Amino acid sequence: MLIRSGFRAALALAFLLSASSAFSTAGIRISVVEGDPGQVNYQQLVDQGYRVDVFLDGVKQRYTLTADEGEGVVVRFSASSATGEIRTTPDGRFIEETVRGKVEIRTWRDPAAASQPVDI
Repeated sequence: MLIRSGFRAALALAFLLSASSAFSTAGIRISVVEGDPGQVNYQQLVDQGYRVDVFLDGVKQRYTLTADEGEGVVVRFSASSATGEIRTTPDGRFIEETVRGKVEIRTWRDPAAASQPVDI
């Protein structure tokens, strides 16, 4: 399934939570944004039963749209530090922000998923 809606994409990626890594993702890019180069990687992981966590400088990220370990970049929806809600513009659009640092993409295998190796 291709995720087209930014809000649904952020919620889907935020839902895919874990702390253990199933295989090395060193230097890769993942994205839920249609047309982004990392979308294929992300879709392969999901299709093969993997879940994904994104960390920036050791802190788990929420509402992540794109993460690139090689570039050290995370694009995410901006969230209120007080409420955790996604910030919006006056006309209701979600606000995105780009943050930089040490990016780590961690994956884990959903036990209910098929046991196929991932090739990214």
